[in-house]
Amino acid sequence: MKAQHIREYVYLFAAVDPFTGEFSSLIYPEANAESMSAFLKIVATEFPTDHILMVLDGAGFHRADDLDIPKSIRLQFLPPYCPELNCAEHVWEELREKEFANRAFGHIDPMIEQLRSGTKRAHEDRDRIRSLCGFHWIINI
Repeated sequence: MKAQHIREYVYLFAAVDPFTGEFSSLIYPEANAESMSAFLKIVATEFPTDHILMVLDGAGFHRADDLDIPKSIRLQFLPPYCPELNCAEHVWEELREKEFANRAFGHIDPMIEQLRSGTKRAHEDRDRIRSLCGFHWIINI
């Protein structure tokens, strides 16, 4: 029996405060300057009184020329090949391990629902997020 595998994609944008465990996220069908700009606007809206230093890798949509960056957010890019320095990478590992390990989805909709429920659990468990991302002890030295 012949079969053709079709891949569909969805993207999770997330920002983590390693000190408080607060977590902002956006599930979006594309990863581009428009979606990144929408996410930055959400973060700025959720934390209207904060000045935010957002640490990012060098993905093209993170550095796009037409990116709309709110005044309260400053972007800081990590050097290449060191994703472990980005707090959000530890959240991705946790979501992959807890929500998607040994799972296959026949359609994207149940996968998106699983992503939503896993993301909701992450939002609700600030202590867990803080423990995953808590290299704040290095910053406090």
